[in-house]
Amino acid sequence: CSYTFCDGQCVDLDRTDEHCGDCHTSCDKETQRCINGICSAKSCLDSCTKADIIALGIGEEEFKTLFGDVKSVCIDPGEPSLCGMQTCADLKNALQATQKIGCSGDLICQRMNDNTYSCSCPNGTFKHETQCLNPSDNRSCGAIATDPGNKCTAETGYCDPEKHTCSLCVGGTIACNTGNEGSPSIKCIDPETSKDFCGANVACDKYVICNGETSKCRGGQCQCESGYAACGTENKGNVCKKLTDDDMMNNHCGAKSGGQCNSTDNKSKDYMGSTCENDEDKTVCVSNSEETYCGCPQNIVLINFPNTSKKLEIIVPAQQDLPILTVISIMATKLT
Repeated sequence: CSYTFCDGQCVDLDRTDEHCGDCHTSCDKETQRCINGICSAKSCLDSCTKADIIALGIGEEEFKTLFGDVKSVCIDPGEPSLCGMQTCADLKNALQATQKIGCSGDLICQRMNDNTYSCSCPNGTFKHETQCLNPSDNRSCGAIATDPGNKCTAETGYCDPEKHTCSLCVGGTIACNTGNEGSPSIKCIDPETSKDFCGANVACDKYVICNGETSKCRGGQCQCESGYAACGTENKGNVCKKLTDDDMMNNHCGAKSGGQCNSTDNKSKDYMGSTCENDEDKTVCVSNSEETYCGCPQNIVLINFPNTSKKLEIIVPAQQDLPILTVISIMATKLT
């Protein structure tokens, strides 16, 4: 798509009445048309009533699709759906001949040097049937008026915008499709640092996406900033999640800061943490400024007696910061 995707359609925001200037602005079909991204007043040379059009065999729904919910059609030669027409008779003749009006495909309604309007391609592109081919586009690299050009792939490289030829990547970079299947865009990327293609292989069909601002691609691996761990997944890639978020403390307590969150070894830098589900010891996920870990709540100390199953749980005042041996006021104790 050489323009902008709106609601799944490729549209020219400078000339599309339904998406004028942006995807969310539409012009009044009866009195306005989109000119250079601005809803402007139509210049009517003639008009056709709705009855005139219906009389040609055009159904109510088809009329509404073509012209909107209007009582009459303003014949504006610069209107994309009426490009070049000057009279109601022009519109009737077009509908009777093909029941199709306006510019097709990539063609847009443009004002010519003789002040007439015609369906043509934007400057810098070449018309091939209803397509406007860009010689710098990976889908039509090197296109000219008599040749549609070549399609650049990950194997042949990207379309060099100056040479208009498919060129291989250099300097350790590789060719990857940064667009989509319907609108490919081959570019040279560095698999060591690219967040979208982190660690990509030569064919660029295996890679990891580093999602979010706190995730960076370093040395071909997604790495999280301090205080985060890659314990989430989204869009085929890793998501760095804050260690002290509720979800992390509930499901990945003790995960290592900056880690990949893929190891069950609590000594590994990529330790994924645990759920602290040990009701017998009544442990929960506790956090401080540097880490999270499974332990007692901040105002409870649990003492295990040697060679016995008994434990002593001491509840200390919530504001007490002194070591337990200096605690004078004990709110409650119990043996379990």
